[in-house]
Amino acid sequence: MKRRKKVLLGSVLILAFLASAVGILFLLIRHEPAFYRRAAVPPGKDRKQNSNRFLSKCIKLIQGIQTSRPDEPIEVTFRADEVNSYLDEDLGKKGIILPDNISEPRVEFDDGIVRVAFRYGKKPWSTVISIDLKVWHKEPNIVAMELQRVRAGLLPIAPQSFLEDLSESARQQNIELTWYRRGGNPVALLRFQADEPTPTIWLQRLELRTGTMIIRGCSTETGNWSPAGPVAIQSASN
Repeated sequence: MKRRKKVLLGSVLILAFLASAVGILFLLIRHEPAFYRRAAVPPGKDRKQNSNRFLSKCIKLIQGIQTSRPDEPIEVTFRADEVNSYLDEDLGKKGIILPDNISEPRVEFDDGIVRVAFRYGKKPWSTVISIDLKVWHKEPNIVAMELQRVRAGLLPIAPQSFLEDLSESARQQNIELTWYRRGGNPVALLRFQADEPTPTIWLQRLELRTGTMIIRGCSTETGNWSPAGPVAIQSASN
């Protein structure tokens, strides 16, 4: 009888331990990063105006890069709330459709860092995938992105699937992507217009500050293109 009681007690303890482990795992996966909650823009008039402002700036940047000279480049500053307003308000309405299992993407800009997060799966069983990237402008038309962290809730996950998706997206956009290691983290070098013997655009600046992203560029077809042209290139530290 005593042996049966010991076996029963042991079974109960094991079940309690497993239930606790599952509960803790569930809480870790369901955790939402503070920046993800902070980046949400409430629906309303301001969100619509911010989304329209983001789209207007995109058009201004694209048209400006196509027509501006190296000595008179176009520079546009995007605010994080404008980007997040567009992601919530107009992303699915402008021909950009996310996969069925991904929703509510948001970003945050910090000093040299961009944090990207999105909801993966369907509620109530969804989790928030968050990605921390250090980004800097390495040289004309080349941007470096260091993958610092990928998490599902509070749980770290292997970045391999993300790396494969990033490589495939880059190829589709005519961006040459090569990888190397920096301090143990994978770093992607993105070279724009890699298949062009003479690039038609020149990305002169990409800078991330707290709350903003600054992009400067020009056309190489409206003047003499030179990587050492008269406009100083500002970049984050490597």
